[in-house]
Amino acid sequence: GSFRERRRGAVDMMVISFCFMGANMVDLYNALRPESEVWEYNRQKTRTRRRDKAKMNIVIPEQVKPFLARMSSGKRSKWMLPLLHEFYSNKDAATCGVNRIVKNWAKKNGLPEFTFYAIRHTWADIARNEAKVPKWLVDECLAHVGDFDLTDIYASRNWKEMAEANAKVLSLFEWPE
Repeated sequence: GSFRERRRGAVDMMVISFCFMGANMVDLYNALRPESEVWEYNRQKTRTRRRDKAKMNIVIPEQVKPFLARMSSGKRSKWMLPLLHEFYSNKDAATCGVNRIVKNWAKKNGLPEFTFYAIRHTWADIARNEAKVPKWLVDECLAHVGDFDLTDIYASRNWKEMAEANAKVLSLFEWPE
């Protein structure tokens, strides 16, 4: 893809990550196309350190659908984000490419430089401080490794509460129609 397409894709990836509660690039790069309105995956970074294998079920918010559509470019693919695979050969190249584009964009616009991972921190900060999502629920939404007790091991995660927390965060913004 052209640089213009890659730049648009980098911005779209930031928004997609934010709408998916700060999903990491590796998880987005490896995301298979969902068969329903829920994206199910196991978070790569913490899956080996959690008994639930860092399972995530994220309701696909309406706000993210135009961005997902642009990153699919109408292509029929097994991937949720086929253009990401067209632009970059692997997750590391995608992370480096998106970070480089975003850093240049920030510099050009007089903003502090930031990386893709900052989106995850931003979602958590807004959830906790602006949307008033309780800390334990922010941790759940991020699939952190934490101080789990037996209840966490035996009780299933409350996906509905997580979807509601994400909806609260996303409702704080004006989204294009």
